[in-house]
Amino acid sequence: MNLDALAETIETLKKRILKHDAFLRESRTRTRAALVDPLLRALGWDTADPDAVLSDYRLNEHVFDYALLAAYGEPAALVQIKKLGDPLVAARTDLFTCAREAGIAYACLADGDKWELHAVDDQRLLSVAINDTPTHECALQLLTLWRPNLASWNPAAANRPFMASEPKQKLDPPPAPIPEPLSVPTTRPSEEYKWVALSRFLVTYFEVYEYVPASIRFPDESEIPIQDWTDLHVELAKWLHSKGLLTSDQMPIKRLTSDAYVANSEPIEHTGKDMKLPVKIAHGIYVSKHGSSMRHLENIKALTHNCGIDNSHIYLKRSRDPEPTPVPPTEPKQAPTPTPIPDSPSTDGWTPLPECKPPRNAPPPSAIRFPDGKEIDIRSWNDILSEIAGWLYEQGRLTSDKMPILSKSRKRFIVNSEPKSLKGSPMRSTKIVDGIFVGRDNGRSRIPMDPILLFEHCGVDPSKTLLRAADKTASADEGNS
Repeated sequence: MNLDALAETIETLKKRILKHDAFLRESRTRTRAALVDPLLRALGWDTADPDAVLSDYRLNEHVFDYALLAAYGEPAALVQIKKLGDPLVAARTDLFTCAREAGIAYACLADGDKWELHAVDDQRLLSVAINDTPTHECALQLLTLWRPNLASWNPAAANRPFMASEPKQKLDPPPAPIPEPLSVPTTRPSEEYKWVALSRFLVTYFEVYEYVPASIRFPDESEIPIQDWTDLHVELAKWLHSKGLLTSDQMPIKRLTSDAYVANSEPIEHTGKDMKLPVKIAHGIYVSKHGSSMRHLENIKALTHNCGIDNSHIYLKRSRDPEPTPVPPTEPKQAPTPTPIPDSPSTDGWTPLPECKPPRNAPPPSAIRFPDGKEIDIRSWNDILSEIAGWLYEQGRLTSDKMPILSKSRKRFIVNSEPKSLKGSPMRSTKIVDGIFVGRDNGRSRIPMDPILLFEHCGVDPSKTLLRAADKTASADEGNS
């Protein structure tokens, strides 16, 4: 493959995004024609050739932009295109589900700038943002989508090129220079398994919920401890100012996707209201610690873009793995041996949990019976999941080391080791024991899916747990339906 041609295409797309940003954000068709198709063609996928690419590919009621075909005409990957700037995460579930059900091995999401490639077993093979990645590095990452590579059914990620005719010393190109006064290290930080480039998080925001930064290391190799993503925004602004790259003359600095201020010469928002949780960086430079992790990543992206900093030269170090919860002296230090699950007693008047499909406004069941014959009265739909978690804990099958347990959509916690949601906010929950909290937003609409996932996570057959219907005179549990 001609990498020079691919690099030229990437440079063209960068200029096109910069020049026509607002125009391309208005239409998915424009994004597809101006940004996506040129790159696919550069990677060997001729979007006009039905032997290579099928457009408007239909699977049941879903229509996807492209199906990339393997050697024998079978789809190797589905491609879903969003208009420039649209979040990709909202399209993942349908794309992955359809690809998996159709036996298609790979799924690709793109908005022309951000590109993701996943195997349908949820393994991420590619995640890159063209506009925020040096051209040579971007070209190497995008080789995962190169037609001979992807169509092989076993695509390999390209880290760096190898040419047998070149001497070995030419394999490692020098790092991209950063303008003075910065001095960029020529090697990555030590302990690479703990350090991750900031650019990785500015491509896809999902990992901010799983990765708590403990330190930040700047291009001059200075290292600052931080507590969370909000500290990162502030420390980055301080460092940029100390290097003369962030000054009051640049105020205000806006986000790349809105008019909201990232930094201002006074603690005032773009709406004219007072800035929440303002931090003074220097005279005439204020930033805010208010907002979610994703909002702070948007601020970081705008700061580095405005100051001309390459995010791949800034590294984050993961927090130390938490210490295991100490076991009280009165309890055994090891988890009890799981109790064998006996067959259920008579099922007259009882419904197996997987068959429970409550209609709208239906009252909750009056009782739940577990595989060992234990019966517990139920007052609300939320009680079902809490009682199941409590029973599994008693059987030694639900322990704090199994936390967290995610819902099928992977957008919320069913059970967590602390009363916090996936986004880090407080979670309405029921405490089973220390280290096991069950979410309380598990009403009628989430029965039986959440309980089934909890049982399967603990290796128990959910069909052996039964629910007894409520009395006809019982009123519907409107608060939890």
